[in-house]
Amino acid sequence: MRGLFIGVVLFLSAWQSGCQVGSGACLYGGRSYPAGGSFPSDDGCNTCSCLPQGDVACTLRACIATGDGGDTVMCTATPAVFPTFDKRCTVPADCVTVLHQTNCCGSAKAIGIVTSEKGRFDRDEQICDAMYPKCGCPTLPPVAEDGKSSTGGNDIAVACKAGSCMTFIP
Repeated sequence: MRGLFIGVVLFLSAWQSGCQVGSGACLYGGRSYPAGGSFPSDDGCNTCSCLPQGDVACTLRACIATGDGGDTVMCTATPAVFPTFDKRCTVPADCVTVLHQTNCCGSAKAIGIVTSEKGRFDRDEQICDAMYPKCGCPTLPPVAEDGKSSTGGNDIAVACKAGSCMTFIP
């Protein structure tokens, strides 16, 4: 019984209003679908169905995406899955600061990584950013690895500390 209840809650929470284009048809993503038809959701990893009233219902499975390097990226899963990046350094010039989005509001964590990992990070972060719906809450300032919050975004520094790239607020 508990499984049925959870299934109903997920189904209802996945309910999306489809614009009715005619009796027994749905409009989703700019395309028309017949009642009873199934089609891929906009996120590419869920399935939607056109209901007889013209409404659209979609599943809510976590999307598992991989970057070009084969990294698993599931930023909206619980717990979130995001790859780790090489932080080993010998001098400050080995390091670069990157911003990793941490919620649908657009808040971010500043991470220090080795410069050679930036391209891989950017590809994975682009996948992550696309997973978050726009939720309308205020974006908080980025947080550095020392736990301090940025006041304007330009005050985050990166250094090679004990052989590891680390971000901090000076």
